[in-house]
Amino acid sequence: MLFWKRIIRDLAVIAVIIIVAVSAFYVYDLYRKHGCGKTYVCGNVIVLFRDNISKSQIVDFLRRNNLEIKPETSGVLLEINSVVVLVPVGQEKEWVERLKQYPEIENTGLNGIGHIF
Repeated sequence: MLFWKRIIRDLAVIAVIIIVAVSAFYVYDLYRKHGCGKTYVCGNVIVLFRDNISKSQIVDFLRRNNLEIKPETSGVLLEINSVVVLVPVGQEKEWVERLKQYPEIENTGLNGIGHIF
């Protein structure tokens, strides 16, 4: 019985190693193709709205411009007039510049990260 437990444990460890390796390869591939993944989150742009813009105005702005936000961060960030907007992977820098043009927006930027590797 102990033999089979060890076999199952070893197979589980191998499965985890494979999952981590595939994930790292995927992130590296995104970075290589689009430049994202190592210094900023792929497909994310942080948008800071002006202080005089209310939460309902932010929601209206997002709807008017067909922008989707990252739902798991929306509640906290709305408290400080910010959202993480989802954009096509590889077009993050273009969207940063495009969104800066709106008068409701104070600032935009890439969703920076420390490092993955």
